[in-house]
Amino acid sequence: PRRASSDVASGASDARHGTVRSSVLNLVLSAVGAGLLSMPYSLVGAGALPGLAFLAATALFTLWSLDLLEQTCRFVSSPQRVGGGSADASSLEALGRAVSGPRCEAFVRGCLVVALFFAQIVSIVLL
Repeated sequence: PRRASSDVASGASDARHGTVRSSVLNLVLSAVGAGLLSMPYSLVGAGALPGLAFLAATALFTLWSLDLLEQTCRFVSSPQRVGGGSADASSLEALGRAVSGPRCEAFVRGCLVVALFFAQIVSIVLL
């Protein structure tokens, strides 16, 4: 539905909420993407042992970064954070705003748009 000009002027926005199914599908398509398709070629080029070692190291760094992201979300959402009061950390954009302000929120949104755009291209090519 279109918003009235008074809604736009007052800053009212239409909240859109994704379902769990759409979120999981989005994450799977992003994760499966080009990385999985190029893995056999990369392992052949690097050799079996170095390729598997690099794959294991990448998996560990991915787990570490997800753990840091989870800890940051919990910290930002907790009332004990520095500056008092909890902030919204319900999305990556909201987390970027809570941590570094509106410019970081816009940067995170741009990164997500680019990543999801290429994930959609991969899913179109595969289907």
